[in-house]
Order: sequence, then structure tokens, then C-alpha cells
Amino acid sequence: EQTPVRMSPSCKKKKDGAVAAITVPREGIFILVGGAIGIALCWGMINCDTPRPPIVEKDNFIARAFSDLSPPRARNLVFTSAGDNNDLMDNWIGPGMEYDVFVAYYGNSPERFLQYQRHCRWVAWHKGSKIGNFWEVLYVNHRHIFNQTEYFFMLDDDIWFSRGVADINAMFRTSRAYNLTLAMPSFDAETSRISWEITEHDPTPNILFSYVNKVEFNAPMLTRDAAAKTMEIYHPRIIGYGSPMLAVCANGNQSETAYAVVHSVVASNPARRASTGKRELELIPDYEKRREVWKEHAHEKGCDDKVPSRYIASVYVPRDAMNNNEDDGMLLPEERLLHIKHPDECKRRHLLSCLDILLTQATDDPAQRSIINQALLQTD
Repeated sequence: EQTPVRMSPSCKKKKDGAVAAITVPREGIFILVGGAIGIALCWGMINCDTPRPPIVEKDNFIARAFSDLSPPRARNLVFTSAGDNNDLMDNWIGPGMEYDVFVAYYGNSPERFLQYQRHCRWVAWHKGSKIGNFWEVLYVNHRHIFNQTEYFFMLDDDIWFSRGVADINAMFRTSRAYNLTLAMPSFDAETSRISWEITEHDPTPNILFSYVNKVEFNAPMLTRDAAAKTMEIYHPRIIGYGSPMLAVCANGNQSETAYAVVHSVVASNPARRASTGKRELELIPDYEKRREVWKEHAHEKGCDDKVPSRYIASVYVPRDAMNNNEDDGMLLPEERLLHIKHPDECKRRHLLSCLDILLTQATDDPAQRSIINQALLQTD
């Protein structure tokens, strides 16, 4: 025998009158199922004439991020906090990707959200800064993804790479091959906002990367260990300013071969959005207080609130290796690279011409390489 269960009067369909009765078996489990179906039908019929954003699609996709337990491709993850004014899907997404992309979407467009959903493996709809979303959305709420990733590339959503996917792959390969704790691409001076001279692209044909004492946080690559240490002392009050010093504080500044600017990869870091003329970070509440907030947090954690940028040394690829496939990032065994160290008081770019002449002589002959290295190596 079945007992009719009628919908609440508040659940009326505007055009078709009362909702038909739904009958369910007496058994308790079926009553619960029937009730859930009734609630779902009721919710769908409220404001049926008013277009609604695809909340169900959004919630289902976020749930998938929790339930998908497989690691990102090659255990490499590009993370970004993205809005509505970027072209990242034209530059970061394509054939040959050796990574997956996680987007924390801070915009207001359901259509834009669905675009990210179609192109990127994980998408969460969440307001906030990039480092704030990395902490809350990934490190706190999606720890299973964090724990299965070996390298994170935390990109501002307007970073543009000269060779697209190939450059992003090269960043992951270079960081892994040369055991870099923190790294970043070099920035094209003509198309980028250059905050520190050490991040400007060095056009020397055979340069691979330069060791530095810190990297900018508009495009940092971190090992999982480095990211975890940084997140352990992070506070959500920090919305961007101070992030490079936070990472140095968390990971130390004793090593001179842990942080690098990769000059074999060139990216653009625009000062303002071409479409809006503004920085997206300015939309975040308390943007004007970001410096004061960082100084207060640095004091609490015992961090230096300001760390002057410093160039340490450059690593060059011998001339005979320059015919390698460009897509491989010019990865070579460590013993085949030339490490050039300059005194701090010297201007690096004034020395490039003479260094370039010497580097043309680089060979695999150990004796000759020893002579060349002695000629090039200078101590502080």
C-alpha cells in the first residue's frame, strides 16, 4: 500500500498550477528518497521564469576536484587565480602539456567559469588573491592534490609565454633537472613591468639561468616542500605584497644555488590589463594596506620585511649544445654547464661581450674546459 505525499503549497509552478502528488512506498528509506526528490523538484520550480547561473554545474565540478584522487600530469601543476580579462587558455593550454591546470576563478560570469571548466582539469569558484586562493583552495581544501604534486607554477593569469606550452614545460624540466627550490621565467623588458633588474631577460644566446637570492611571486615555481613551508607561515591577510620575502623566510637564504631566473624561458608580465587599464589585485579589499599588513606579519614571524634583490651567478650552455631541440629546455648534465660568478660590484651586462668570446671556445675537453673555467670564474 502506498501513501500520497503532497508538495508544500510554497512549491507551486507559476504556469501549470499545483504540482502533482508524488507517491512513495511506506518503507522509511523510500520516504527519505521521495522527500529528497520532492525538495529538488520544488527548488527547480521556484522562480522558473528567471534565468539562473549554472550553480549545479559549478557545485558538481568542485565536487569532482575532491573526488578525483589521481595526481596531475607528470606531477606538475600550474595554479592561477583567474578572472574574466585574460587570454591564458590561448597560451597555457594545448597539445604536449606536461602539467595540469588548477584555476581559482574570482570573476562573476557563469559562462567564463564553464570555459575554464572545459579547458582546465580543476576549477573552483572562489574570490581572493592568487596566494590566498593557493592557500585556501588548494593547500587547505584540496590537500590530496597538493600532496601528489612535485612542482607548482603559481602564475598570474595575465602572464604570457613566448612559446606557450613549450615554455611552461621547459620551466618544469629545468627546475627538476637542476634541483631548483624556487624559480621563475625571465621577463621581456619591452612588454613587462620589471620590478627587479635580476628578472629582466638576458639575451645572451647560450645562457640557461641565473642564480638569484629571491624570485617574484607573479610567476614563481616551487617544489612541494618549498610551497608547504611557505604556506605554513602564510596568513590570509597577505594578498600579494611580501610574498617573495615570505618564501625566502620559509625556505632560507643560505644556499646560492637554490633560487633562479630561467633565461631560456621568456614571458611577458604586463603592468596593467590591456582591456581594463588596471591591476586585478586592486579589486581586493584592503589592497591599499598590503604593505603595512606584510610588515606586521613579517615582524610576527621573524622575517625580514624587505630583502634587496641580488644576482649571484649565471649558468651557460656550451656552444656545441645549442643545436639541441628547443623544446627540451637545453637540459644538460651538470658537468657540461659553465658557472660564471661575478663580483657584486660589477655590472653583469658590461661583461657579457668578453664572456661570450670565451664561451665560443667551450668544448668537452676536460683540460681546455678547466682553463676556460679558471678564466671565467671570479669570486666575490
